[in-house]
Amino acid sequence: MKTVLRNRVARIRAACLTLFAVAVAAESAIAQSPADSAWLAGDTRMAGDLYEARLATDSTDDLALHRLALMRAWDARYDESLELFGHLLRMSPDNYEARVDRAKVMAWSGDLRGAIDEVDRVLEAEPSFVPAIEARARYQAWRGDLTSAITMQNEVLGVAPEDRDAWRSQATYLVWDERLGDAIAIYDSLLQSDPEDRASRLGKAKALAWSNRLEEASAQYTELLEADSTDVEAWSGYARVAAWGGRLIEAEDRWRSAVSLAPDDASVHAGLGQTLRWQGRDAASYEALTRAVELAPGNREASDELRSLRLDLSPRGKPGILFTNDSDQNDVFTVEGDASWHPTRSIEVSAAAYYREARFGGAGTLQRSAGGVLFGATTELEPGWDVTGRIGVSGSDGTGGTSGRFEARVRSPRRNTVVGSLDVSTGPLDESAVLIENGVTVDLLQFGARARPGSEWRIDGSASVARFDGSESNRRLAGSVFVGRAVSR
Repeated sequence: MKTVLRNRVARIRAACLTLFAVAVAAESAIAQSPADSAWLAGDTRMAGDLYEARLATDSTDDLALHRLALMRAWDARYDESLELFGHLLRMSPDNYEARVDRAKVMAWSGDLRGAIDEVDRVLEAEPSFVPAIEARARYQAWRGDLTSAITMQNEVLGVAPEDRDAWRSQATYLVWDERLGDAIAIYDSLLQSDPEDRASRLGKAKALAWSNRLEEASAQYTELLEADSTDVEAWSGYARVAAWGGRLIEAEDRWRSAVSLAPDDASVHAGLGQTLRWQGRDAASYEALTRAVELAPGNREASDELRSLRLDLSPRGKPGILFTNDSDQNDVFTVEGDASWHPTRSIEVSAAAYYREARFGGAGTLQRSAGGVLFGATTELEPGWDVTGRIGVSGSDGTGGTSGRFEARVRSPRRNTVVGSLDVSTGPLDESAVLIENGVTVDLLQFGARARPGSEWRIDGSASVARFDGSESNRRLAGSVFVGRAVSR
């Protein structure tokens, strides 16, 4: 009897296992539909087509709506993404995961206030929903409210103290808040338990860079790239460290490596644009920064840098009034103005004019006036050469006539360790009544150079020869050298 009972139990158990296997297989078949398989395989093009087909037959397919909305956002089609999320949330208003992802899309599109409001709706209904807490901390940090972000991230760590991603996020906010020692301590703790934690190694390298420990940061990035030469974040970090160290050519090369690996990553275009601007290549910088903002309108670094560059390239006018008086009884009153305009991003045209009245109050007061205009243009030649030429005319009541002015300047690319410039000019010297009276003119040839032998040192030097002609002629030779060292970055 017992044997029969055991056999029946065995048969029942076998039947149950069979039914369970069938159920699992059925569930797997549902989960691994063609659209889901494409999604899991990373084939977003095919997944998008298949999810659209599913929605055509069933507009209430929440999974298709959710994933299609995310894919639209990844393509920077934010309005379409938000519309899909809106449709999904009208059907399922308590889908907190979808609300958090909708907030993410708002943040990507630059609407941080809307993103925070969306997350707050989730937290009002479910205060312990960790993804919403993490999202709010992230958006607070992006807005610059780092104290609130760090406090909120501590709530996440209180719920999930073993979550390494949460610790890394907290370390990131600490870096942004310039609490670099605290951030490095978190990364060291994470690496102590897992020395191969690549994300923590990247984070520590960034914190070292922000701490101005550039050599240590470079060593970290070099090791990371030796292990994986396709790591965009490592290339970006290495580029940033090279730029901060004054190695601008190397920095540009590293940024371009990152761009080639991730052409749709706004941050690498922003980094390249900033480095190009430091090289003095405004036209190339403008293209890179514009691309960054197109890819991610919410990228604050790129937006701020582009706004600043546009301001530099915008038309400018600068009027001025100057009065000087010295112990030799020279009084000089000058009204002047200059204006500039960029017909293209690589060409600047300018115009300047001045009128000056000068008085010398020695034995018998001498009063003279002078004025002039000067027109010029500066062009930027790749990879960063600047060539400037200006021509004009000046006149005075001292000589009773007019004389020409000419200025030219060539400067080598600022991305080099050593930057040189050559200036040539000729024209009247009319900064005082005596100079105007004697019709003094000056011809000048000047060479300047700046060298950066390291990230902290800078050497400036110049040498010039000038010839003065007037009531008598003479020559002047001059030279200077300055050495400076930065005490902090």
